[in-house]
Amino acid sequence: MMKHAFRNIVIIAVVGLLFLCACSQASSGSAEKEETKTASDEEQAIPPETSDGETECNWTLEVSDTITTQLNGYDFTCTLAIMAVKLGGKDELGMYRGIVTLKYQYDMKQGNVAGNAAGEGQEIDAIIEVVQYEEQAYNEATGQTQLAELVQYDAMAIGSLVLTGSGEAAESAGGASWSTSDKKTIPVPYRMAVDGGKVTIELFTIAPGVKFTGMITGTPI
Repeated sequence: MMKHAFRNIVIIAVVGLLFLCACSQASSGSAEKEETKTASDEEQAIPPETSDGETECNWTLEVSDTITTQLNGYDFTCTLAIMAVKLGGKDELGMYRGIVTLKYQYDMKQGNVAGNAAGEGQEIDAIIEVVQYEEQAYNEATGQTQLAELVQYDAMAIGSLVLTGSGEAAESAGGASWSTSDKKTIPVPYRMAVDGGKVTIELFTIAPGVKFTGMITGTPI
């Protein structure tokens, strides 16, 4: 009887051991499947790449910057906003289309004479072409004699915005005052530099020597 009891205990132990091994193998297989699934999901999350290893993207040029400076000895505040896009491409080079808005405020005071001017202009289908940086062309873009920039940029854009808008001006001296307003379309030449995605743009007929800043960013397709 003791012999049968001992044999039953051994059988139970062996069955238990086999059960544990089966559970362990199932758990291991499940973990391997999970790892394979996770790795597969991660590979699918990586954006598609072009044949030369660079990512295909949609590109956005965005500027939203306000500067305050002295112009002819008086306070001048100017806001430049650009939102333009380029669909596709492996880098920032190419044609961007979008909206450009410019707002300004000019305040002056000298003795008993005071005045101010304010206005806004917009181009609703602006085209900005970003090309490879060329030092000579960039330095000559302003048409003025000035020190050449020492920075070697990644890319640049040179052109002219066509802004349509209105402005007002008022002035007072002693007890007299006058004001005027006007609506017109004017060309605003610019030069833009791109360095590591950072954008600097100059409107040298509006705010000489002032640089507005923004960014060019790419979103993987």
